[in-house]
Amino acid sequence: MSQKVQELIQMGYSEDDALTCLSQNHWNFEKTVENLLTESPSGKEIKISQKTHDLIQMGFSENEAHTLAHNNWDFEKTVENILDEAYGEKNPEMLKKIQELIQMGFSEDKAVIYLTYNNWDLEKTIENLLSSKNEA
Repeated sequence: MSQKVQELIQMGYSEDDALTCLSQNHWNFEKTVENLLTESPSGKEIKISQKTHDLIQMGFSENEAHTLAHNNWDFEKTVENILDEAYGEKNPEMLKKIQELIQMGFSEDKAVIYLTYNNWDLEKTIENLLSSKNEA
């Protein structure tokens, strides 16, 4: 089995869908991923990957969530890129919350991701960050 097929399987696609779509796209991996994000080769809606689902649950649009493929399925990088595009320069309220979490010892990336996941509710974010820190 080729590396490209294995990667698609790891992303949650069936071997049949991976092989079919790769062959339809002349083994161009990036184009195959774009096509699989839209629909399966058989024309049925595909299963959304867990990371895509999580982004949608966080309030991002499906189009924003599908940028995961362009970020090599890196969840944190995707969230950061979506926020950078959406807010450009972060508004003062967002910056204040991020800075407060950084002063508490959390990384900026972790602060932004947890704040986003908690709809920018600082208290809820702190609670979740502290509980995840205690579980580690």
